[in-house]
Amino acid sequence: MLTTDSPDGTSIELLNQSVSAVADDRRASSRSGRKINLTLTGLGTTQGLGCISEDVSESGLYVRVPTGAGLMVGSRVEVQFGDEVESPSPSRFRGETCFATVVRTKAQAHESVPTLGAGLRFDQPFYL
Repeated sequence: MLTTDSPDGTSIELLNQSVSAVADDRRASSRSGRKINLTLTGLGTTQGLGCISEDVSESGLYVRVPTGAGLMVGSRVEVQFGDEVESPSPSRFRGETCFATVVRTKAQAHESVPTLGAGLRFDQPFYL
């Protein structure tokens, strides 16, 4: 715990967890755990890669793709939104397209299959 003094002279105790959680989260907007069908198409290519978002925010999204998908930090992709996986009605995002840059990748084993987690940042905010 951290202790600091308030303006009236009393001590205030702060939890280290809440301080570090704020310092670790660098996103400008909050994440939503929405699973949305996506098609990612690298700029200069014609073949798209189908995947599902792990989470989405106004500033970007996180996906898992096969290891050999070719996503690298700095890659530019076109993101086409499809329907939400867990919703029976059509998504209001269906057919929307935006551009993003891969800003982070991490090799992972998802359900014992090697995958690549990728964080993408949108060029323009995508209002949910």
